[in-house]
Amino acid sequence: MSAECLAAAEDIYATAAKKRMVKRQIAAAAELYKTTGNNKYLTDIVSQKEYILANISSTAWAVGMVYHTNNDQECPQGDG
Repeated sequence: MSAECLAAAEDIYATAAKKRMVKRQIAAAAELYKTTGNNKYLTDIVSQKEYILANISSTAWAVGMVYHTNNDQECPQGDG
């Protein structure tokens, strides 16, 4: 059953990407990265950096789930 759930989540992620549902794509990417560890999802989040920064009030909760794994030197990790 978990394989079915993962497949469904990946399908939703792909659909969100096709429809330019950026906020939902970022949230799905964060959840899928946490679940699978697949760097593809982290890369997809980082590629939306400008959108995330411009819409931080609605994207911070999703990005916050994976922020500690960010390797982008232009997005400092802070002190904590």
